[in-house]
Amino acid sequence: MREVSGKLKRILAADYLGDLSARPLAEIRRMRRECETEESELSYARRLFQGRVDILSAVLESRRSGNIGDAMAELFERLPEILADSPGPTRSAAAKSVVPPSAGGRRGRTGIRALGAVPVDLSSLGIEDLERNLAELRAEEEEVSTRRRRLLERLDALQAELARRYREGEADVAGLLAVEF
Repeated sequence: MREVSGKLKRILAADYLGDLSARPLAEIRRMRRECETEESELSYARRLFQGRVDILSAVLESRRSGNIGDAMAELFERLPEILADSPGPTRSAAAKSVVPPSAGGRRGRTGIRALGAVPVDLSSLGIEDLERNLAELRAEEEEVSTRRRRLLERLDALQAELARRYREGEADVAGLLAVEF
């Protein structure tokens, strides 16, 4: 299992949310921003894994079909098709809005630094090597996806608490317009 940053580990801990109803509004908003930042980084890492999975899958499919011609030339020709964001069972329309984390040194904290790499010379790999690399990438992508789902559960709980406070009059809607950093 990949190492998890201290912040993500803290967010994913069972006691992170605690008693939300007892927390100040500003703290809940801060927690929500923190979760949104981590979610953005996990989404980016997930999409990078998916791109690598898509590339290896295409090469493996080509290899299995007996097409051992210039596989790399074919791969480059098909890259736009292979990497196209088309909603399906493993893709969501949200992937289209995924942006790289800020260049402020945070990149890599949620698994990007150790991101599995597609071997540079795919043409030299046999079917078994391609299958092994693909299985490893899929496992790593699933690990990132699992962490992202757990983080989204926390984000949903924070959103629900904020909505409850506005609905029940515990928070002033005018406070939404205040810029908080």
